[in-house]
Amino acid sequence: MTLPPPDGRRDNRSREPDRRAPRGADILHDPRLNRGTAFSEEEREALGLRGLLPPRVFTQEEQVRRILANLRRLEERPLDQYLYLIDLLDRNEQLFYRTVIDNLPALLPVLYTPTVGEACRQFGLIFRRPRGLYVSARDRGRIRELLRNWPQRDVAVVVATDGERILGLGDLGAHGMGIAIGKLMLYTACGGLSPSRGLPVMLDVGTDNETLRSAPQYIGLPQPRLRGPAYLELVDEFIEAVEEVFPGALIQFEDFGTPNAFALLGLRQLYFVVESLLTRLRFLKAGLVVILGFIGIKLVLEAMWETHLRHVASWDVPQVSTAFSLVMIVGVLAIVTVASLAADRVVKATQD
Repeated sequence: MTLPPPDGRRDNRSREPDRRAPRGADILHDPRLNRGTAFSEEEREALGLRGLLPPRVFTQEEQVRRILANLRRLEERPLDQYLYLIDLLDRNEQLFYRTVIDNLPALLPVLYTPTVGEACRQFGLIFRRPRGLYVSARDRGRIRELLRNWPQRDVAVVVATDGERILGLGDLGAHGMGIAIGKLMLYTACGGLSPSRGLPVMLDVGTDNETLRSAPQYIGLPQPRLRGPAYLELVDEFIEAVEEVFPGALIQFEDFGTPNAFALLGLRQLYFVVESLLTRLRFLKAGLVVILGFIGIKLVLEAMWETHLRHVASWDVPQVSTAFSLVMIVGVLAIVTVASLAADRVVKATQD
């Protein structure tokens, strides 16, 4: 016999469903939770699904066979196969990935190249449910706020594109989002990345494709591409925002134009090099003060020479050569580096 709690009330927690957990139609409308006709009799009873599904219970293997039969009917229309699979992803995530993983060689060309290229070309027409985040040129100064709108906090991989060089198709602007979505589907199917830990991002900075820009179905900013410093500042803000909102997440740049790709690579490498130097060279600030002081004195002396104040009382104003200046600067930096590394070793030895 089970005794009631000390306060006299019966403990019904194990008998009553958790009202906070999704139930019934809410489960069927959530692709992460929905398993369709694969819910067992017990699950249907416990989750309030009785009557919301056809009465027959199917195994997931039987569901996969049904999906493949439908794909075979669309064999001559790869884009329709792509759309069928995306619709499946939008309603039953588990079944989608089970189907793809079990039939990877046959379905990779449907979900990625070459079919994804056509899907990007038609993205505005076939757009259904938004996936991922859209960061536009109008969002300067509030990208962190946009990233916090994403419901998942444990993002591990961010695939970002600005759509300028999509496969061999050129500038597709915001329609290049299909590439970022497709890449993350591959990372899940081939690499085991949890779908909730991938985030596709479109950096919508406009498009120089005039035909696309004037198309009524184009979903992006209908304006020429952002270029130059304004573009780099936007991307730099995005990178810093990702590092803050999703610390430790990998950022992959996908299908950027070659000039921008090299510019961004150089910018970030310089950032990490400088950051590393400032961290390890603890006496660098003191060295820079000495160098700036030396440069200031040199400028004053050169000004005195140019204004013919070469003789002050009985003192002749010295003239500092360029060679001496370079030796001075390099010498100070060398002393700073050696002293910082030596201090670093002493600190590590003390900690050990």
